[in-house]
Amino acid sequence: MMNFTDTYECVQVMLINAAKDVASALSHLVNSAKNASGKQASDPAMGSLKESAKVSLMSLDCFTDEWNICRHSSCVT
Repeated sequence: MMNFTDTYECVQVMLINAAKDVASALSHLVNSAKNASGKQASDPAMGSLKESAKVSLMSLDCFTDEWNICRHSSCVT
């Protein structure tokens, strides 16, 4: 059985990994935006930008979900 310290460390790792996912997704979004800048809407770079935006939003959503789970379960003060 996990004690509070083990649980807290597990939660920290989970949140850090989620934050890394968000940072990576946002970095990819910035690069996609640079590549799509000035291009026509039909350009493949615009499709990549759209996909990057979706991934960024999903990563942020997952992070906030995990944060809320931790907050509501009193894992994080």
